[in-house]
Amino acid sequence: MGVEVECKKKEGYIHLKLKGEFPGVQILTGFDKILDFVKKYGIAKVLLDIRSFDYELSELESFSIGEYISKTYMNDLIKIACLRSLSKKNDFTETVAVNRGATFKLFDNENNAISWLKE
Repeated sequence: MGVEVECKKKEGYIHLKLKGEFPGVQILTGFDKILDFVKKYGIAKVLLDIRSFDYELSELESFSIGEYISKTYMNDLIKIACLRSLSKKNDFTETVAVNRGATFKLFDNENNAISWLKE
């Protein structure tokens, strides 16, 4: 099935919701859409909702995704708040992305994520 992307333009940010199967780093096919929507709407703040995925990333997958985020979005100055399932508390992806210059943060609360985006 792959990854499906739903996009809604909100006030001051773009809300992207990823759905479908989540076979590890293949989620990056959904992440690839971020730049498309940022260019389309001219908004560089993204709420990325991956709560529908029930998958525990390995350390290698977490590292690969964090590295991809930093390489892809750092130069475009895109701020990404990523909503994850409350049960998924692995922050390694965030650590890798931020240590390499990305503006990326993981959240399990939507209101907190939106507040951070609007800072």
